[in-house]
Amino acid sequence: MQRMPTSKTIRPKKSNLENYDLSPYKAWGVIVLTILLVGFLRARLLNVPLERDEGEYAYMGQLLLQGIPPYKLAYSMKLPGIYAVYGVIMAVFGQTITAIHLGLLLANVITIVLLFLIAKRIADNRAGIIAAIVFAVLSISPLSHGLAANAEHFVVLFALGGILCMLKAIESQRLHCFFLSGLLLGFSMLVKQHGGCFAIFAGLYILLTGLRKQTHRVRILAQQAGLYICGLFLPYGLACLFLFAEGVFDNFWFWTATYSKQYATRLSLSTGVKYYLSDAIENVFKPSFSIWILGIFGFAALFDHKIRRYYMFIIGFTLFSLISVFPGYFFRRHYFILLLPATAVLIGIGYTSAIAILAKRKKALAIIPVTIFGIAVIAALLNQGKLLFSASPIEVSRAVYGLQPFPEALEIAKYIKRSSTKQDTIAVLGSEPEIFFYANRRSATSYIYVYPLMEEHSKALEMQNEMMQNIQKAKPKFIVSVVNPLSWGVSRGSVTKIFNWSADYCRQHYKIVGIVDMLSADWTDYYWDNEARKNTPQSQEYVIILERKT
Repeated sequence: MQRMPTSKTIRPKKSNLENYDLSPYKAWGVIVLTILLVGFLRARLLNVPLERDEGEYAYMGQLLLQGIPPYKLAYSMKLPGIYAVYGVIMAVFGQTITAIHLGLLLANVITIVLLFLIAKRIADNRAGIIAAIVFAVLSISPLSHGLAANAEHFVVLFALGGILCMLKAIESQRLHCFFLSGLLLGFSMLVKQHGGCFAIFAGLYILLTGLRKQTHRVRILAQQAGLYICGLFLPYGLACLFLFAEGVFDNFWFWTATYSKQYATRLSLSTGVKYYLSDAIENVFKPSFSIWILGIFGFAALFDHKIRRYYMFIIGFTLFSLISVFPGYFFRRHYFILLLPATAVLIGIGYTSAIAILAKRKKALAIIPVTIFGIAVIAALLNQGKLLFSASPIEVSRAVYGLQPFPEALEIAKYIKRSSTKQDTIAVLGSEPEIFFYANRRSATSYIYVYPLMEEHSKALEMQNEMMQNIQKAKPKFIVSVVNPLSWGVSRGSVTKIFNWSADYCRQHYKIVGIVDMLSADWTDYYWDNEARKNTPQSQEYVIILERKT
C-alpha cells in the first residue's frame, strides 16, 4: 500500500523582531514597575507651587465650578478645553496644588500605557516597553516643566488616545472607531491649539492608507473620513454653542482667534531661536541628551519588514509632532512635551530592531542595546537627580523658575483669604493668577495677565484703560503689586500709562499692609500690617500688598 505524502503547514515567516519579543505578562510587569517609579517620584513633589499657566488654568477651572463660564470674568487666549480638564480634576480631587498634580500624575500614567500600546502595535512588546520608559523619564524632567500640569500633557493624552483608535479603525474598518478617533483628537485640539497638528496628521494618514488599500471603494473611504471629521469638530462646536448660550462667544473669539493669531505672528524665527530655543536646548535637551540622541536610530528600524508597513505613520507622526512645537516660534520648554511621544516611539522601534539584528548574528550581542539604553536612562535621571530625589518642592520651584513669586503667592493668598470675605475682590498688578486661585477670591478685572497690555499692538492702550476702569469700578479690597520683569513682560515699545495711574490710584485709596521681599533663591522676608509700613524692599524683585482705606 502506497503511503500518501503528508502535507506541511506553511507558516508565515516571522519578523526578526518577533523572534526576540517578551511575553505579554512580562511586558505589562515592566510597565507597572515603570508606573510605580514615576508615581513615587511625582508623589514626592505633588506640592510644588503652581506656576503662572497652572494658576490661570486653576483659577478658570475654579470659576467654572462656580458656574462662571470662561472668558466672562477672566480673559485668556487659551482654548476652553484645559479649563474643563482642570475643573474635572478639582471636582474629583479637590481645589489644591496636590489635587491638580495628582490629576497630572493620573494623566501621565494613562499616557504611558497608551504609548506602550501604540509602539507595541507598530513593532512588539519590547518597543512598547522602551517607548513607555522613554516617555516616563523625559516627561518627568523638572527642567522641562514636566512636573507642572501644563496643557501639553493633556494634549498628548487625548492625541495618543485618538491615534490609537485611528490605528485600530484602519485595521478593523469599524466606522465607530473612526468617529471615536476624531472625537479624542478634537478634545486634544480643544485643550490647546497645538493639538491641531496631531489631528491633521491622523486625518491625512486615514486618507492616504484608504486610497492605497481601497481605491475602488471611495464610498467607504468617504464614510470613514466623514465620521472622523464629525468627531473631530464636535468638541469645538459644542464648546462654541455653550459659550454662545452663556453670552461670552465674542470674548472667546477675540482672545482665541483674533488676538491669538496676532500673538502667534509677532515673533520672528530668528528671535525665537535666539531667545527660546537656546533655553530649550539648555534645559530640555542637554540634561537628557543621552536619551534624545537615541531617537536618530529609530529610523533604521524601517528596514524591518514588519515595521516598514508603518513607515508613513512613523515619518508622519514624527514630522507633525515637530511642527506642533513651532507655532509662534516661542519654543517654550513645555512645548517640547508634544515631541516626546514621537521620540519615544522612534527609540522603542530602534531598540527592538537593534536587538533583533544583533541577536541574529550572535545572541550574546543583544546585551549591547540593553546596556546602552540603561546607561542613557540612568544618566538622564542622575543629571536631575537632586531635583527628583532629594530637593523640596520649594527648591524645585526655584531651580526651575528662578526668582519668581510662585512660593510667595501661597503666603500672600493666605493673608488675603483670612483678611477678606468671599464677596471681596482683589486685583493683581502683574501676571500671577495663582493668587486668585489660592485665595479663592475673584479678580476685580478680567485681565488676569498683563502681558497683552505690554505688547506692541494697536489695542494695548485700550486694554490698559479697560483694566483701570475695572479696578476703579470694583474697588477691590486688596491690590497686589508685583515688581518682577517676567510678571510684566515690558518691552521698549510698551505703553506705560498703567504704571503712572496705579501709583497715583494706590496712593490715594490704599495703604500698604504687606511687603514680600525676595532677597535670594532661598530667603524671602515677609512684613505684614504695621511692620510693612515701617520697612522698604531691599531687593529688585518684590511684591507689595495694599488694602483699601476705610
